[in-house]
Order: sequence, then structure tokens, then C-alpha cells
Amino acid sequence: MKVLAVHAHPDDESIWTGGALARFARQGAQVTVLTCTNGEEGEIIGRAEIVEDLAEFRLHELADALDILRVRGQRINLRDSGMAGSESATHPRALVNNVDSAATAVEKFLRAEQPDLVITYGPDGGYGHPDHIAAHDATHEALSRVHADGIDPEVWWTVLYRDGVVEGQKRFALPAGWQWPSQEYLFNGTDEIADVGLELSEAEVTAKREAMAAHATQVWLADGRASEVNPETVTTTHDDVLAGVYALSNLYAYPITRTEHYQLPFGPGPIARAQEQHRWVNE
Repeated sequence: MKVLAVHAHPDDESIWTGGALARFARQGAQVTVLTCTNGEEGEIIGRAEIVEDLAEFRLHELADALDILRVRGQRINLRDSGMAGSESATHPRALVNNVDSAATAVEKFLRAEQPDLVITYGPDGGYGHPDHIAAHDATHEALSRVHADGIDPEVWWTVLYRDGVVEGQKRFALPAGWQWPSQEYLFNGTDEIADVGLELSEAEVTAKREAMAAHATQVWLADGRASEVNPETVTTTHDDVLAGVYALSNLYAYPITRTEHYQLPFGPGPIARAQEQHRWVNE
């Protein structure tokens, strides 16, 4: 089995899909993460003064995370567009201005490797980030180009399942200095619908959590660990039903759940049937 995950920035592969990538790699699949941008516009958690070149720093974090997940990595090397309306979105190398070239890169991979499964975001990018939407558009443009040649992989859209997040928030104490996301923020970044619930093993949970922690400039785990870039520690208590608690630079507290969720945009196909047969998904 071959799996391709198309993500917008370094860290997205771990936060959104780390458990699935670890699962498929453990099962012997050839798993590749194709990262569209180098993350230049990320907000640094911790000691920004020690990070001379954020893109270079984040690419090192990405390499560490991919090693933890035991998957391969490829990059398109476009520029992080930043949030909607930001000046960085006008940069000529920004992903939002190069969707066609990104699609060509994805198409090249699809033709060369012919993966069985492609994972990316839904049309809203998971929560509306322009680069996530651009990654979705590029991936689906590439899929449309290769379809006539018989290259027709199953597609999963990664989502944060709203019920899982809301229930998870009841199961941990808010870390000092962090805050709960508003309902508006929470509902914008989560989804009511999921077709696949990937229940992660302890090893897969550990791989996901450690891969997230590798992105120390972007992800803060409330487990007492420190890093060179973020020497400040924070801890919390949580039920065992959760795998941990994390925040991004906005310090909104989120649970690390033991289930990842995905939508099947084209209806039940080989992967959905595999789930019914307890293969891939439930092994």
C-alpha cells in the first residue's frame, strides 16, 4: 500500500494526521508527506530571538517529526502565505499564488508513485486557512488530471471532529496561562461529520504526540517538557481517555484525542470497505 499526505505547513502532518501516518507506516505501507510550504509565517512559541531563519528551523522540526512517524518527506518549497488578508499573501512565491504549480508537483508524484490513498484537507482547509484551502485545491486539481489515466486513489479529508473535541475539553484541567477557545473559534475549526474514526493504539498515540512535540516553535504540549526554543514548562491533569493536551501560539487549549477523524468525499470506496473488514483502519 502507498499513502500520500498533502499538507500546507510543517507541523500539519503531525497535528492533523500523525496517528494515521504512524498506523500505515507500522503496517508496512510506503507513506510520504508532501509539504507545500516551509512555514515562514508561523508564530514562534518561546524564544524567537534564537531562531534566525524560521523556515530552516521548521524544516529541521519537520524532519524530526517525519523520523518519529517513520515516514518519508518531500517538499514543494513554496512560501507560507500567512493568514487571510496578510501582506505575506501577496508574495509571488506564496502558495496561494501558485496553486497550479503545486498541483503540478502533486500530479508528478501521483503519476510516479500511484498511491492507493491520498490524505489532505476538505474544501475549507479544516478551518479556513488560505494555505490549507490551496493545498486541497492543488491536490484535487492533480487528481482530476490523472483520473483519465486510471490513477484513482481513495481520498480522505482530515477533520477535527467537533464532538470529540468538545467531549475532550471536559476531561482536562485548563493549564495556567492558557484559555478555552470561544465557541465561534471552536466551531470554525471543527467539523460535525466524520466517516472514518481511526482509533489509535498506544504506540500510534505516542508517535503522534512526540511528532507534535518535535514542532516546538509551533506546538506546546502541557506535559512538563521543555525545549531549546521553549524552555518554559506547563503541566495539566487529564483523564486517561485523552492522550494529552496542547496549544498553538494562541494558547487555546485542545485535547489530543485517541481517535483521528476523516471524511470520505467520494463516498465509500476501498478504504471504507477495508474499515468494514477491520483491515488497515482497525488493525
